[in-house]
Amino acid sequence: SSSANSNNKVIDHIMDNASPLMNNKTMATFGMSASEICGHMSFVCATAAYANTDILVLRGLAMGGISLSMLFQFYRPAPLWIPIRWNVLLLAINAVMILHLLAERDEANRMPQEWAQIYSDAQFEARGFSKVEFNKLMQAGTLAELKEGTRIAVKGKENRLLYLLIDGEVSIQSDGKHIATLYPYQFIGEMAFLAYSMDDKHCDDHDESKSPGNRNNNRRISSDDADISTDDTCKTCTPATASADAIVQKDHTRLWAWEFPRLKETLDDEREVSNALSAYINHDLRHKLMNTANKG
Repeated sequence: SSSANSNNKVIDHIMDNASPLMNNKTMATFGMSASEICGHMSFVCATAAYANTDILVLRGLAMGGISLSMLFQFYRPAPLWIPIRWNVLLLAINAVMILHLLAERDEANRMPQEWAQIYSDAQFEARGFSKVEFNKLMQAGTLAELKEGTRIAVKGKENRLLYLLIDGEVSIQSDGKHIATLYPYQFIGEMAFLAYSMDDKHCDDHDESKSPGNRNNNRRISSDDADISTDDTCKTCTPATASADAIVQKDHTRLWAWEFPRLKETLDDEREVSNALSAYINHDLRHKLMNTANKG
């Protein structure tokens, strides 16, 4: 009983907005109470949050600032209940978002070993991708394992897939003339995808079954799926077309493939992924143009 009474006294003391511990001027130099110190520190946390680019750290600082401001708002002659109640809601929202961010980071840290190898070897991190963003990008695609001679792009014909070459080689040709050879961790079909992403009216709006990515997103794309050597270009709309032929040069060439509609939907929902992919593709295009100019 005495222990319960002691605990109650402690709680009553903490919940007393006129508590001497929080309201007495404890800082002789600055003449501030602990409550006032909390008020100032809440703005320090807010300033640090505004200056931080890591969203998880930002939300953590925001929660710290909100908590300190609540102490300042409560420990005063008349507690400011309106901001206190709103701050409770803001604390709950930030707590939920922090849990969501932690879950995303945990999932990204447990990505398949092959994805982690691609993330490292293809320098995705150096070119602006976080692990979370890269994991979301990879989840939007599927593995394609293709045989020699498969045409994954034909000049002037509709292109519906963006590829990242993982291993093997792909020959880029135009009108029968060899232009370049692509090696691992280069994109194929990026120009067609950029054209597709900027167009509001897409050919897949009337026939989604044409894309191999829409047939079954859980299975690998085979050479039969990817080969577009036949003329199946849409006749009723303006499709995203390839600017050159892309022909697989080795059996068991592996690529990561993204079907245009699904990838665009992912990028529209995830602006950080979209910005990072744009930067990566721009870097890849500059590299290809430099190689072509040097060979010319």
